Amino acid sequence: MERRDEIEMERESHSLNTDPPRATAGLPPPRRCGVGLMLEQDGYGKPIFVAEVVAGGPSDRGGQIRKGDELVFVEGVPIARLSGEELSSLIGGLEGTGVLLGLERNMGPGQPVMRFEAFVNRCDTKASLPC
Repeated sequence: MERRDEIEMERESHSLNTDPPRATAGLPPPRRCGVGLMLEQDGYGKPIFVAEVVAGGPSDRGGQIRKGDELVFVEGVPIARLSGEELSSLIGGLEGTGVLLGLERNMGPGQPVMRFEAFVNRCDTKASLPC
């Protein structure tokens, strides 16, 4: 089985969004978009961090995710060994659907790492947003 097939099977088994929104008569079909996060990684297999939360985007409006948070899973799928394309495919989706992100936040020297989940609705604005 190819890696992409394994990822899709894993994603489907954890997905909270089983029914994507359907086009209504006279309206264009839903488009693919992201959650308003810019991510950075120092190399394959290295941690992936939030470089920026796009102002006004879904993640910004949700208020849970901050610059510097480490992304560790998407829809229950660990992301440590995913390519940028695979990660973008997991995070992005149809407008109006949501995605569950698992993150960790370093709370400072001597403090435990805070682990948390954020359910973010994919873009609901007219502008296309990054992952």
